[in-house]
Amino acid sequence: ILNASIAVAKVIAESGDKDMLELYHSYISKKSALDKCYEKGIKGDVDKLKAEFETQESILLQKCNAYKELVSDFSVRWPQVKEKLSDKSIAIEFMAVPSVDGQLDYYALTLKKSYSQPHLIKLFSQIALEKLDKLQYYTNDSLSNILWGPLKNELANTSDVVFSPAGAMHCIGIEYLPVDSKQCMADKYNMYRVSSTKQLLQMDSEKQIARAVPY
Repeated sequence: ILNASIAVAKVIAESGDKDMLELYHSYISKKSALDKCYEKGIKGDVDKLKAEFETQESILLQKCNAYKELVSDFSVRWPQVKEKLSDKSIAIEFMAVPSVDGQLDYYALTLKKSYSQPHLIKLFSQIALEKLDKLQYYTNDSLSNILWGPLKNELANTSDVVFSPAGAMHCIGIEYLPVDSKQCMADKYNMYRVSSTKQLLQMDSEKQIARAVPY
């Protein structure tokens, strides 16, 4: 359900409207920066970021039908996803958002039962990913640092991680990336790979997460 944001970016990219794509990309970046300020209690730039974010959102609502549909769908569905989570669970929807230069920027939308709304975390760029040695994904922490590292605070006090991959992550066992020299993510957490976090809506209760087969 959370990855509807990816569909919006694709619709804008396919339309050929570079100005709208740049606006959407800037909007996503500002949302991530704003969430980071709230998380760390930084007050200095919050008012300015919030004003810019709300202005860009207003323009998107006026000019982009795909974004209107996203807002409508998202505002109804994410509280339902949250209700399926236990106190020790987190839902993570990874996003691969096209930028104006044709590259992808990776983000994570995270949701916990205690959150008043989802958090948007900026992760890494396609360029940064392509610089890494694929043969060393699982033997050193280079990829783990840029993918799971920014989510360290989000993962605090959790045991179950329900995640939906995006972009290159579909071909990478991100649940097996190393946490340290002795553990990988699947050793430390119960990792549940799903095609979309909307699958949680098909579960009768939060207990079904625990009964699902972890990686």
